[in-house]
Amino acid sequence: MSRSSTDTLAIGLGTCDVAVGRRRRSWLRRAARDAAPSAVRIVEIESALRYTDAGLFDAFGRALDDASTDASTDAEGGSPSSVEARTGPRRAAIVLDDFWGRHAILRGDFRSLRARDLDEVAGAYFADTFGVDGETLIVRWQVQPGGRTLFASALPRALIEGIREKSAEARVDVASIVLALPRILNRVRSAIGGGDGWLLVATDTLLHAVTIGKGGWSAYDTERVFRDGAEEGDAGAHAVADAARQIFERSAAARGAECGVYLCGLALDPEPFERSFARFTALHAHMSSAPPALGLMELAT
Repeated sequence: MSRSSTDTLAIGLGTCDVAVGRRRRSWLRRAARDAAPSAVRIVEIESALRYTDAGLFDAFGRALDDASTDASTDAEGGSPSSVEARTGPRRAAIVLDDFWGRHAILRGDFRSLRARDLDEVAGAYFADTFGVDGETLIVRWQVQPGGRTLFASALPRALIEGIREKSAEARVDVASIVLALPRILNRVRSAIGGGDGWLLVATDTLLHAVTIGKGGWSAYDTERVFRDGAEEGDAGAHAVADAARQIFERSAAARGAECGVYLCGLALDPEPFERSFARFTALHAHMSSAPPALGLMELAT
């Protein structure tokens, strides 16, 4: 018997918490606005282990155990067909906080390169830039319209293998593992339109700055902006706006274009940005100010 789409898990892996729930668009959208529904399991990473692989794996394993217990309870109270539908492994779509990986936008002529060549180009860039063995990385990429820029991401191989091992232990088949930023960029593309611009994506750990040109993403920069209880509200908005100004000042691609500045991600006070940038637009917040992993989980839909 084929399994219902509700048996697919949506999973968000943050730096401080993990969220696991069944993949249902309606309540995921509601969760991003409000708080976690009861069907979602949110497990905090131990404070001493935050921002570490060990802490992430521990919380992820506990969240999957909780989700498995919930599924078993549902099956016991369900019909025979629902029990049969839940006997096999579940599938999962996983989105990680961008803290766990790296992004870059590379320039060149990528129009005639094969996928293997693009893997090598992206892998060599990350290895050279960050001084690591390329074999320790898994790269993903997307050629932008026109074939002259390549949006690339890299994740540690050990992290991906650890996530897959924990998933296998819980009888979960991983359908996809991606970082959050590419999903966010795809969602805001239509809101920006086809013109030039400069997109700021604010998260709990990072400020991404992406230059938009000729229908695609043409340049990338980032700053670490760790948030905590002391940086909420106005103080958090000013800290992010200050970081944005620093990126803007060192970005020839952004400064050289007469373009609008757009902000999405966490809900922040627009006032500091309006004072810093003449053509500023606050887009709909695509990530929640509720538990961060919940916003990541919403991106898994």
